[in-house]
Amino acid sequence: MFKKSFIAALILCMGLTLPAMAEIQEKNAAIENIEMSWPYVKADNKAATKAINADIRGFMDDFRYDYMARKFISGKTWFETAYEDKDLVSFIMYDLRNDGKQNVMRAWGAVYDMKTGQRIPLQNIVNLTVDDLNARAKTNFYRDGYVRIVPKKPITRVPEDYVLTNGGINVIFQVNEIGDLLDGVVTANFSQEEIRQINDSHKTVQK
Repeated sequence: MFKKSFIAALILCMGLTLPAMAEIQEKNAAIENIEMSWPYVKADNKAATKAINADIRGFMDDFRYDYMARKFISGKTWFETAYEDKDLVSFIMYDLRNDGKQNVMRAWGAVYDMKTGQRIPLQNIVNLTVDDLNARAKTNFYRDGYVRIVPKKPITRVPEDYVLTNGGINVIFQVNEIGDLLDGVVTANFSQEEIRQINDSHKTVQK
């Protein structure tokens, strides 16, 4: 678990209005029926740069190898930068595949420490539970990033995928997981204050 001082610094970084930018480059490639776009992140030290981009490479290799194995016949990847400064970088990557019958999309959201290159797990930021998610089902869930919805299916897990925003975090649910196909990727949004409240409530229970 990260120290409290690190989490405090993380919350401070999330609240900055004009953060110093990390260096993120867009890389592109096309092979036959697939188009690929992914981020290349350059940190201050080589070890961090290598660690972050190796993680990204794993996502891209999964997509490319499955295409070469004929698990789908066409597709594309793309990404959106969610947050970046000199200490933290966060983005969401999308993987869209067509097997000849339907399109299947998944999303992968991550937050990295630019000093170490390590991916920061969600539980290091907020001690979120399934009960917490269900308690906020009518207020905190969105599709397309801004259209509020109520989950159509039971929430049975706390996702590992999330991204930072300037005002908190977005926890990512996959297509068809708690909504229908038209809802696409659904996010549960939590402000800095909600994160503090959730963490404090679990501290109280533990006592």
